[in-house]
Amino acid sequence: AGLSGGRVALAVRPGLDYVAGLFGVMHAGATVVPTFPPSGRRAAERLAAILRGSSPHAVMVGGGQKRERVPAGLLVLEISTAGPGEEFDCVPADPALLQYTSGSTADPKGIMLTHDNLMSNCAALTAHIGHESDRVGLTWLPPYHDMGLIGTLLFALHGGWPLVMMDPEHFVQAPVRWLRAAAEFGATITVAPAFALELCTKSISDDELA
Repeated sequence: AGLSGGRVALAVRPGLDYVAGLFGVMHAGATVVPTFPPSGRRAAERLAAILRGSSPHAVMVGGGQKRERVPAGLLVLEISTAGPGEEFDCVPADPALLQYTSGSTADPKGIMLTHDNLMSNCAALTAHIGHESDRVGLTWLPPYHDMGLIGTLLFALHGGWPLVMMDPEHFVQAPVRWLRAAAEFGATITVAPAFALELCTKSISDDELA
C-alpha cells in the first residue's frame, strides 16, 4: 500500500492477529501506533485522541471488525490469512513504535521508540530477570500498553521462549482463569500490575482456592 516510512495504527483485538499485524507493519518499513478496537464511549474518545495525535496513514483492523469509528478518508487495512513473509532487516535507529500513554489522567501522549530502544529495553529486562532454559510466559495484559507489549510480548519474542496469551476480558470476568492457566501451561513467569493481585484476593472463592 506504499506505507513505508509512514504510520499505521494497529487497532486489532489481543491475540495472534495482533502479533501478526505488529510485525507486518514493521516488515513494511512503517511505524506501528499500538491501539485497540474501541468499545464504549471512553475507549472511542481515547482512540480518537490517539488518531489525532499520531496522524496515521492507515488503520489496521481484524477480520470482520466494525469500522464505523475509523475516520473517513483513512486507509483501512485488514489482517489477512497470508502465509509467512520473507525475513527483513531494519535500521536500528529507525522508528518502530509510536507508543501512547494510557490517557487515564489526561489526553494520551505519544513517545517515539526506535528498534534499538526496543532491543535495549529487552536486554535490560533479561539482565534484571535472568535466564531460564525452560521459561514459559503467560499474559492477559493488553498488548497496546507498555507492560503488555514491550515488557511481555516483545520480551518473549526477544528471548525466544513460548508465551501463552489470554484475552484481557477473560481475566477481568474471572481472575481465577489467570491462576488456572499458570498451572495448566506450567508458566514460570507472568507479569501484571498490583490491581490484578487485588482482584484475585477479592474475587476468588475458597472453593476455587481448593
